Amino acid sequence: MVDEVLHPVHQARPDFYEIDQAWLHRAFRELARDGRAIRAQVHTHGGLAFHSRTDDAFPVVQTAGFLSLVIPGFATRGVSLDGAYLARLGRDGRFTSVEPAEQLLAAA
Repeated sequence: MVDEVLHPVHQARPDFYEIDQAWLHRAFRELARDGRAIRAQVHTHGGLAFHSRTDDAFPVVQTAGFLSLVIPGFATRGVSLDGAYLARLGRDGRFTSVEPAEQLLAAA
C-alpha cells in the first residue's frame, strides 16, 4: 500500500541526480518516528528504462525487497508501465529485473 509519495529536494541534470542530504535526514527521522519505511523509489531516464550502475550503487535504502522503478523518456509518454523497468534488491545486495505489471499491479 502506498500511503505517501515523497518528492525529495534535489539537484538534477540529464546525466546527474543528487538528493539534498539535509532533506533526506529529515525524511528518515520522520519515517522512523512514525514507524514507516521507504519501500520503493521511482525515477526516469531519458531514453530506454534500465537500471544503471549508479542506480545499483546508490538506492535510497539497502533493504532486501526494495523496489526501484525506472520510467522511460523522462516520463513524458503518459501514465503507463509500457517500457518501464523494475528492479528488486535481493538479500545478496544485487538488483534483479522483475516484471513491472506483475509485481506492481498484482496487489491492486
